[in-house]
Amino acid sequence: MIVNLPKVEKVWDDEQNKIIPKHSTVQVRINNSVLAHLKWEQQFEDVEKMDLLVAIERVQATALKSKDVSDLHKHLTLMLRVLFCFIDSDDFESFAEFALLFGDNPEPIMEKLKIVLTENAKVSSKN
Repeated sequence: MIVNLPKVEKVWDDEQNKIIPKHSTVQVRINNSVLAHLKWEQQFEDVEKMDLLVAIERVQATALKSKDVSDLHKHLTLMLRVLFCFIDSDDFESFAEFALLFGDNPEPIMEKLKIVLTENAKVSSKN
């Protein structure tokens, strides 16, 4: 599955003498295989102290159901880590590089995360 993720790039405008956010998208492949779990284990399990399935459940139970923007910010790192594990792309060499795509506003990424987790649930239920 291919998904277009929102991208925010901050560009300095000399004429206006301020930073202007430039919005675009980046196309990525979503990998729902065991490789997503392996990526989580290698990069985040020690830090988060949970496996990928627990992280997904936590994101679904809190951040994705909340209408409060402060809840989104509170769980932003976990949400981005979960999403990052499902992405198969040469565009990002590190999680930090991936996280910089979205700027300070987690809301545009929420719909994409919901899509990825919904598709992952469909794939998981078939196995």
